[in-house]
Order: sequence, then C-alpha cells, then structure tokens
Amino acid sequence: MIIVKNINHKRIIISIICLFFALGAAAGILIAMKYNLDAASYYPETFEKSFITLGKYIFLLWLVGFSSIGIFCVPPVCGLCGFSYGTACAVLLMQNNKLGFLASALKYVLFLIAMFLTASSSSQLSLNCYKIHRNPKSNLPREREREITEHVIILLISAVPISFAALIDVHLVGIFL
Repeated sequence: MIIVKNINHKRIIISIICLFFALGAAAGILIAMKYNLDAASYYPETFEKSFITLGKYIFLLWLVGFSSIGIFCVPPVCGLCGFSYGTACAVLLMQNNKLGFLASALKYVLFLIAMFLTASSSSQLSLNCYKIHRNPKSNLPREREREITEHVIILLISAVPISFAALIDVHLVGIFL
C-alpha cells in the first residue's frame, strides 16, 4: 500500500510540473505573437555563458528541494522554463527559420530532460522535508543522507544534458539566427 501511495504522489508531482511547464509555454507563445518578438538580439557568445543561462534554472530547482516550502516553488520555476521555451520556439517559427527552430528544439529537449529530472527530485525531497518537519521522529539519519546523496547525483546527471544543450546553443542555434 505504501508503494502505491508513493507512485501516486510521484504521478501527481510530475503532472503538476508538466501542467505548469505547458502553461508557461502557452504564455510564451502568446507573448511572442502579440509583441512580434525578434530573434536577432539573441546570440550565445560562449559555451560558459550558454551553460550558465540554461543551468541557472536547474540549479534553482535543485536548491529549493532542500526546503519544505520548495514544493510550492518548483512549479513556478518550471512555468518560467516553459515560458522561455514557448517564446524561443514561437519567435523562430514566426521568422520561418525551420533549421533554427529544429536546433533550438533539440537544445530545449535536452534542457527539458535536465529540468524534469531535477524538478521531480526536488519536489520529492521537499515533500520529504515537509513530512519530517511534521513528524520529527520519522527522520532516520541514514535515509536522509541517502536522499541528499541522490539529490546531488541528480544535479550532476542533469549537468550532462545541459552541457550538450549549451554546445548546441553555441554551435548550431547561433549559426541559424
């Protein structure tokens, strides 16, 4: 019964994350269409700049996982990521830049992999922090240490797709803009 409860919690968490991302993407598309944004002002200069630009959202998601109120912070950050995704894709499609759109879409797919990994891990850790604050006797030091270690490993794993997304951003997206 406990396993079924955990699976349902994880499904709910992932559903909420996806919903906020989709709402953010829809808002980004609407804003890009309403204000007729242009992609000419965007060009990544270096790998480091692109990595920091993409990685700051992932790192923010990762940090909020350590607090019990982080469960309320993860969905809005995912919404901001969705807004960025929707705006970028809409701008490139409005300019009929199909190759730029495909390169940008590939970059954001890699970014989404890292975002969903980190967001689900942060939400779960934050939910566990909330449960521990409610019932301090349920805190087992070994289990808490394992959760934190897993959370750090998730950040390191998330750095791999972010690195590839930054490479694509510098070498492919910059060419087509």
